[in-house]
Amino acid sequence: MNIQSLHHLQTSLSRIDDLVRRVVTFTQESDQNPGDALRGLVVSWDEIHSIIEDDPMSGLWTPDGELNFTLDLAEGEDPDLPFLRLVSSFGLDTLDAYILLACLAPELDRRYERLYAFLQDDMSVRRMTVNLLMSLLGGTLEQRYIVWERVQPHAPLMMNRLVVAMPNPEKPNAAGLSHRLGVDPRV
Repeated sequence: MNIQSLHHLQTSLSRIDDLVRRVVTFTQESDQNPGDALRGLVVSWDEIHSIIEDDPMSGLWTPDGELNFTLDLAEGEDPDLPFLRLVSSFGLDTLDAYILLACLAPELDRRYERLYAFLQDDMSVRRMTVNLLMSLLGGTLEQRYIVWERVQPHAPLMMNRLVVAMPNPEKPNAAGLSHRLGVDPRV
């Protein structure tokens, strides 16, 4: 891997940072405090009422049901860069590329482990999960469903084993939304 490839990955990961930053900002503004010592142990009446008022299958942090961001990779990039060559070789679309980047991020920079754990309100879940991915990349119900479709066994990322879904070993009967997503070591 050369310096140009590393710079491209760094630039690409900054797009994931933008998504995480947006969610963190919304969490702060809506007064959801994942750092609360009792969060997850005690559920208040206010929180219960808030949960009941949310639409089923809505995102975790969608202030008005819309998270408008552009799913685009930098135009004019050298197609011989390893990441872009991987995207091209496997026929991945832009959404697939974002999913791959989001799953790859903790492999390249450990700060994503803390960010993902913080966003999931669980310091033991330091990798991307299906639910977190759907919340980061899908602002509307339709967008969330499209993201969900891209991590199903028949989708290119999963079929080619670029990304693998692993159930939580501590909760073997947990819903598929809690499955952790990782990048196959050969990637």
